[in-house]
Amino acid sequence: LNHEAVEACPPSAAYQLQKFLGRHKATIATAGVVAASLVFAVVVSTWQAVRATAQRNRAVIAEAAKDRQARRADDQARKAKQEADRAVAEAIRSQQVAQLLKDTLSAAGPSVARGRDATLLLEVLDGAAQRVQNELADQPEIQGDLWFTLGSVYQDIGDRKQAAKMFQNSVDSYRQKPGDPSAKLATSLGRLGWCQSYGDQVAKGKANAQFGLEMARRVADRKSLADCLYYRARSSKYFDMATLEQVPYLQEALEINSQLEDRRLESARCLKLLSGCIMLKQDFAEAESLNRRALDIFRSTHGISNPEVASAMFLQGQILIYRGKLRDAERTLRECVELWSRIYGEKQHRIPKRFLAVSL
Repeated sequence: LNHEAVEACPPSAAYQLQKFLGRHKATIATAGVVAASLVFAVVVSTWQAVRATAQRNRAVIAEAAKDRQARRADDQARKAKQEADRAVAEAIRSQQVAQLLKDTLSAAGPSVARGRDATLLLEVLDGAAQRVQNELADQPEIQGDLWFTLGSVYQDIGDRKQAAKMFQNSVDSYRQKPGDPSAKLATSLGRLGWCQSYGDQVAKGKANAQFGLEMARRVADRKSLADCLYYRARSSKYFDMATLEQVPYLQEALEINSQLEDRRLESARCLKLLSGCIMLKQDFAEAESLNRRALDIFRSTHGISNPEVASAMFLQGQILIYRGKLRDAERTLRECVELWSRIYGEKQHRIPKRFLAVSL
């Protein structure tokens, strides 16, 4: 040591630690492994706890969002139901108003057809048409129903030009309704064609009535099909004149009406028109039989004082004249003239009187 004196001193902490580690290497290594494992376990446990907490928080947030969406959906459904209920209530009110108007107008038409003053009714009809135009534009089916009713009333009182306008409006309204063509549209086309053919628009009227008939066949509604067959027959010639072209339509309509309930009046109208067609074949016996069936139905349904009864009675008198049954013709036509006078007034029975004169 370079011959220098050695100075003794107490061992340092580092020295003591070095010695301790040297003597207990295995124990220290084991303790280090254990400590490292514990630290690792703590880290993993903490990470898993944090992860679980995050997942739980996300689940809570998702559940809260789901609840909000459910509440929002419930609110929307409730509002939609309220809107639907209001729409249904409004539609019911509109239908009730429409039905009241239809009933009122339908009752008024025949009264005017019986010879009463039409001035007031025409004012009512014009006002009703204006309301239908303005107030029901967003409800095309109800609007179409009322146009159809107005057209029927105008036709009842003999204003076929105005009736044609109403039926055209009805066709236009029904065409606005979404979906497939309806029986109502087919029937409106038939009535439109009938009114057009009564005047000077036979070709146009026949085309509309034929289109309505073809539509009714596609719709497959038996009632509307029978009606459209009848309207197609009525549109065959101007002024409702009989023609053999009408025969197949009327025969098919009669066949369908016989299979349906509550169609006696419709059958009677077909029978009366068919009787006029059969007269063109000079088969007066068959014509008399057909018209007598129609007259019986009209009488049993309407009573005595009714325009359809008077019209069928007038036709029966003509048929009896052609058959040479002058006494029966005289009796029938006298009754017809009396009935005609009660319904239409004294000035309206000139034509029945002419045939009565022939029977005398």
